[in-house]
Amino acid sequence: MKYLRLFETLNIESKLGIIQQMQIVQLLISMIVAYEEYGDSISYTKEELDNFIDDYELLKQDWNELGSLVLYDYKYISEQKFADVMDLEVEDGDFWMVFDDFEDVLPNDFEFEAKVLDGRIWEDWNGSGYYDYDIDLSDFSEETLKVIVNYCDKNGCEIDTEDGELLLTKDNMIIKNGNIYVGDENLDEHMKDDGMDELKNEIQFGIADAYDGAEVDDVYDVVKSEFEDVYGKYKWKNVKNNDKEVEKLWIKMDKDLTEIRSSLDDYYNCNGKVDYSTDNEAFGNMFIVLQELEFFDMRKPNYDYLNSYPETKTIDEKVREQIG
Repeated sequence: MKYLRLFETLNIESKLGIIQQMQIVQLLISMIVAYEEYGDSISYTKEELDNFIDDYELLKQDWNELGSLVLYDYKYISEQKFADVMDLEVEDGDFWMVFDDFEDVLPNDFEFEAKVLDGRIWEDWNGSGYYDYDIDLSDFSEETLKVIVNYCDKNGCEIDTEDGELLLTKDNMIIKNGNIYVGDENLDEHMKDDGMDELKNEIQFGIADAYDGAEVDDVYDVVKSEFEDVYGKYKWKNVKNNDKEVEKLWIKMDKDLTEIRSSLDDYYNCNGKVDYSTDNEAFGNMFIVLQELEFFDMRKPNYDYLNSYPETKTIDEKVREQIG
């Protein structure tokens, strides 16, 4: 009966003067929760409750995030209305949080990880500086061997022979059996000759680039995996903003709404009274709720344990880029 007595004291025409707007929100949402828990055994019917909601225009008021979840759970507000109130986007029945970039999402001490996910890893990336890779020309594709032949021809590479230094040209080099030959001499056996230093260095730079790229890819993969485990799947999407298309980061809000409501029930509970209005405080949107209630606990990956090896075709490509 306590709910009805409150309304008996209320003059509908001057309702905001007797019971403040926030108190109306608090009262009506409390009544919704009570009815959903006890049903018709409570002191008012569903019809009476709905009439109160209409008369006092509850759905035009402001509620905190817990109030929004209650109204959405019990179908008083639509999916779209819930999304609007919680600063979410709806797409094919899924809720998405929208940001400019990953720096808007991750804490300050995850600046490097934000750059990785934003595709700006190179701003903070330092290559290993290791270039002393062994070279075996038979590891390369015929396409790359042709590029090596052209390089030798254009740059005056020389090998040491019994008759002295021999200038390499397209006329005296041939590709066969997956290698380069100068007459009967396998070019592989001359890669340490003084006249081959420049080519050897360029090939090693290409290999180093492939290894650096593989490490960058592995860093991205582990950061992405950790992020998606904690925050959810994400995508980049072009949206209209003031008649212009801008790219925005969309993160799928896949946390359990029941679990979120339970956490908010605890948070907004003061001495047994659960607050549904914005009279005292409100987080502002779903992302801040999840952040403040520690639904996000991303950890930094251990980059020391990455074993980054490029694919053979990647090394092939990088060597061609370097010497081509």
